[in-house]
Amino acid sequence: MHPETLFRWYAVLAALLLATGAAAQGSGGDPGNQTRQSADEEPPLVVESNEMVIRDADQKAVYTGDVVATKGDLTLHADRLVVTYTETGIKRAHAYGEPVTMDRNERHGRASEAVYEAADRSLLLKGNAYLEEGPSRLEGARIRYYLDARRTEAFGGDDEEGRARAVFQPGEPPEGGSDNSEGENGP
Repeated sequence: MHPETLFRWYAVLAALLLATGAAAQGSGGDPGNQTRQSADEEPPLVVESNEMVIRDADQKAVYTGDVVATKGDLTLHADRLVVTYTETGIKRAHAYGEPVTMDRNERHGRASEAVYEAADRSLLLKGNAYLEEGPSRLEGARIRYYLDARRTEAFGGDDEEGRARAVFQPGEPPEGGSDNSEGENGP
């Protein structure tokens, strides 16, 4: 391998490991009520897969085959993961699978796809999305889970059968906690 190509490959790996990541940082306690930490305090993104291709020209890294991506206390399992990055870090991570699964402390989810957006540190579960914490659960066509805020949104599909559904057990708070920063009328 040409030394310049090897150097670029290592630079991309370093950027991926040190970047503001494709998953949440956890320090124990309530997973929905964590504050964002500086990039220096964030754990690295670690991705294991059967195959990895880094495309510098497109600023993408593509991982395929039994993908396990871990950052702090968040773990994603997928068939394929496409990470889009810039010089300053990760921009988006798009996971595909049947299903993609997510685990973060006591929260577990699954969907056909999961899209992490670094700008607002949210994870969008798409396609038969399911998110549970203890005995309570959310289901919908899409579920957006904000990693640093006590906020979760569920959306139904276009047909009557694709409605969002929540099941809260007695004594359990609604999904996403009691933060009502957006007011009673939602986002």
